[in-house]
Amino acid sequence: MMRLLAMSDRPTAVLASDDVLAFGGMRAAAELGFRMPDELAIVGFNDIRLAELANPALTSVRVNMHELGVRCAELLLKQIETGSPAYNSEIVDFELVIRYSCGAHAAARNG
Repeated sequence: MMRLLAMSDRPTAVLASDDVLAFGGMRAAAELGFRMPDELAIVGFNDIRLAELANPALTSVRVNMHELGVRCAELLLKQIETGSPAYNSEIVDFELVIRYSCGAHAAARNG
């Protein structure tokens, strides 16, 4: 994140692969003096409980991890049963939980 934010053509938004990495990105941005979400929007993935306690509260993609685990287990059992890879492409339900780190709340206030 430090290298990204040091670029002359730095990003204005970052989607982290999980919330913990997003927290690290938020910390790095704060250490460099960036104001979130005014100068950098950050979104995480998994919507862990700490996401709403971050400052600013972290926007995150909530995935039903139980459903994801069940589907993965079913594919693994099928592969064990048949002896061949069980390739499958599925979409698991998700929800974008909008909080302050992405700037959407500020836009709604000013819009």
